[in-house]
Amino acid sequence: MKPDALLCSSTSGLRPSDLQAGLKLHKHNFVVGHPFNPPHLMPLVKVIGGCETSPQTIERAMSFYESVGKKPVHVRQEIPGHIANRLPAALFREIFSMLANGIAGVADIETVMEYGPGLRWGTMGPSLLLHLGGGPGGAKDYASKFMAHLMSWYTKEDPVMDESLVEQFMQDTTKMAGKAPSRAYLEHNRDDLLLSVLNKKEMQRGKNPGHGGKP
Repeated sequence: MKPDALLCSSTSGLRPSDLQAGLKLHKHNFVVGHPFNPPHLMPLVKVIGGCETSPQTIERAMSFYESVGKKPVHVRQEIPGHIANRLPAALFREIFSMLANGIAGVADIETVMEYGPGLRWGTMGPSLLLHLGGGPGGAKDYASKFMAHLMSWYTKEDPVMDESLVEQFMQDTTKMAGKAPSRAYLEHNRDDLLLSVLNKKEMQRGKNPGHGGKP
């Protein structure tokens, strides 16, 4: 192995420093490059260094992933979930809480996500959407008027993940999946829609570089 070769792991749960500790040579060249499923379609890659990773290695890893058409993001600290998996974790915390308290079933929550926030999040991230939601005053107005109230809505306690709650979630989810002819059918639909969104976003960038959409 060349002494300047990048050593990359795609781990989703292990700390880079823990993996790095097992290396005998070139520890400074080690980095985690964690993709997002399905990795053959999703552009996102989170780049995370360990305690002995050099800044140059981070820069080289970012450049490498960009060169193969990915969208790398540097995660500045080692945290479980590498940013992207922490966001769905927060969402599932609310899903299980609402399910446990009888607020909504899995199918209704799925509909809310698919035809509400999930659809909107496919156009741009939550911060820019909040900025648009603030009207002419943008994010500043939204934050000053609504953010404190919004932050009081989340569940204060973790839902108790007992056997009955997990079983209810599994049964409801399996029932939804059973309406499709096969798992392969669901995967094909997901991939087809993802490609459509990605292609549309690329077209928008071409029309208005640096903005990601029409003004």
